[in-house]
Amino acid sequence: MEEHLSGEAVETQTLEDALDLYFFGDSYILSNDSRMGLLFLRPNFTMNEFFRLVEIEKIEERAAEIARVNGLSAGLTGMMVVGKDEMVTSEQGLGLSMMVAFILIILLLILVFRMKAVPLIVGLPLLLGIFWAMGLTGIVIHRLNIVTAMYMVALVGLGVDFGIHILAAYIQFRDEGMDFQPALVEAYRISGSGIITGALTTAAAFFALSFSKTEMISELGIVAGMGIICEMTAMLMMIPPLLSYRHERLIRKGKDDMNHARKIHISSTLTGGLGNFVKEQYRWIIIILLAIGILLITQTGKVQIEDNLMNMEAKGLESIELQDTLVEEFGMAADSLFVILDNPGEVSDLVDQLDDLDSVKSVDGISWFLPNRSEYQERLPLIENFQDQLNNLPPSEEVDADFLIEEIFRLEMNLIELGDMAYLSQLNRLSFELNELTGLDKDGIKTGESIFDRLTDTLSSYPAEELNSFQNLLRPLMLERLMDMANTEPISEDMLPELATESYISRDGSSYLISINPRQNPWIGDFRKILNSQVATVTDRGTGMILAADQMNDMARTDGLFSSILAVIVVFFLLLWDFRNLKLVLLTFVPLLLSLTSLFGIMALFDIKFDFVNIITIPLLIGIGIDDAVHINHRYLKEGKGKIDRVISATGTAVLLTTITTMIGFGSFIPSIMRAMRSTGIVLVIAMFLAFIYSVVLHPATLIIVREKLGWSIESWGTGSDEKK
Repeated sequence: MEEHLSGEAVETQTLEDALDLYFFGDSYILSNDSRMGLLFLRPNFTMNEFFRLVEIEKIEERAAEIARVNGLSAGLTGMMVVGKDEMVTSEQGLGLSMMVAFILIILLLILVFRMKAVPLIVGLPLLLGIFWAMGLTGIVIHRLNIVTAMYMVALVGLGVDFGIHILAAYIQFRDEGMDFQPALVEAYRISGSGIITGALTTAAAFFALSFSKTEMISELGIVAGMGIICEMTAMLMMIPPLLSYRHERLIRKGKDDMNHARKIHISSTLTGGLGNFVKEQYRWIIIILLAIGILLITQTGKVQIEDNLMNMEAKGLESIELQDTLVEEFGMAADSLFVILDNPGEVSDLVDQLDDLDSVKSVDGISWFLPNRSEYQERLPLIENFQDQLNNLPPSEEVDADFLIEEIFRLEMNLIELGDMAYLSQLNRLSFELNELTGLDKDGIKTGESIFDRLTDTLSSYPAEELNSFQNLLRPLMLERLMDMANTEPISEDMLPELATESYISRDGSSYLISINPRQNPWIGDFRKILNSQVATVTDRGTGMILAADQMNDMARTDGLFSSILAVIVVFFLLLWDFRNLKLVLLTFVPLLLSLTSLFGIMALFDIKFDFVNIITIPLLIGIGIDDAVHINHRYLKEGKGKIDRVISATGTAVLLTTITTMIGFGSFIPSIMRAMRSTGIVLVIAMFLAFIYSVVLHPATLIIVREKLGWSIESWGTGSDEKK
């Protein structure tokens, strides 16, 4: 208007564009201060297509390049982008973790066994077992998820345990003067049954996870169970020929393997002293450790579960930080809920009901473009009446500038009042827009010229003839648009633009999509629960990651409990089959139960939350944590009464080494930038430490009490009493 009134020639297209902006609004979604814009991208693949997520990086690079050329910055967010970032950060963490774990474990074994051939004797079977496990995984499952990939790293620490028990026993018997072959045979006789039982109980606990409803946990159970069996088989099959190869090389060089064994002193001072301490102070050990366990049990009810998926990702991810920006600048969340309907007639009513919810910012559906039959019949008389009014409009009158200025002033006052009400109601976006129109700041103080000031000045500055000229130019263009909008022809799907049909109608035309946009970030506080509960009052057909997050946590809880109970049952019967003594089996479960409850107590004290990744610790601990007590039992039954110090000195050393290597395997997750991996590493390291303390310190002390002081028989059924032995 100002250009025309000042005498400049205004092209018809420019005026039409201005009218379209007036009628339909800006074609871009802008932030409160109009300094940020929002674009929606719709990829032609889903989040489940794991390997195609890398294509998001190409989109990010292209967006950043275009923005840079135009002096802007650009970033992507949304669950698919977060999923891609999760894949990248987890791959980076897992690759480094596996390398660090393997190197540290091999260095530890070289240091302890003082054997340069350890990388060959133990490292080769270890890698072979991992390759077998990955090959079987490819055949059975065809892929790795984040949890199974984490387990492949942990398998480095778990798989080496079998080799440690064999090497420790072999070196002990060589140290006692046995020749190579008898020492190897005796090592397998003493440690073999414990290794097999430990592997079977661990694998059984893992396989129990395969019955979970959660696909990720179920796949972990299969992969973990196969991994343990593969590692046990590789170690039992490969170590004897590799030791034999080393022995023959030493003989050819004129060296004596026995002298080397005597230098190692695998019965270390630490475990030897620990054995003597347990033998002498078993009563105090039981009292103190049980007291600590009971104290920690009192805290177990305070352990919490992390229900915010974003708190499991790496800190500082742009894709997560931009979600907060969306809420602050655009008043909407990055993630939406969706509803799929088969009947298009239900869409309009459901959209209206969902739009009335306090937690919902907006609802999108095909009803925006395609009214149903009843809506059409209801609106038709109104449209026809509007058409009649347009057709019967009187000729344009002379412009009354004073009247227009008065009406503009009233409108401005009304908008100022609306802005105050919007501010008091915390409708920040509306308040900002109204203040922009009226030239007020957030405190209601006039800070600049408003659109109303410009209109008033323009109307006051030009004569009526110029204003009439502009009115005559604008009137026919506006009437043309109003007549087009007042079309009474029924709208059908084939009349809709492609953007609408692709966004809200399935390819086969059988389903209709409704998109629900939350008012706040669903990953902060309790808003997601409020949103889900309100949507559930309207429909039970919602879907999307916002709902799936709670469902995943619920399934992780139920699956974790179910798998743990199943693992306990399977392990119980395996131990009963192995030991053939109910009392000994029940005693073996005591360290495990104390380890679990103490772990929960420590997590509660240090505010470490369970999430759907680290909750796998429970069934893992059942399988792994019971191994230490199993090895102690086997050695104690072979050594006999009064030799608990020798049991701890010999087997305890191997158990200590296996605990350290397992802790290294799991601990390699701790430096990860992905918080779920770091949390899992911390929890499992604590769990392994507790299992060692209760199994190698408390359990032997308990065996002294029940067998040597109370006279319980823990021998296998049918082999005679302990007294006869």
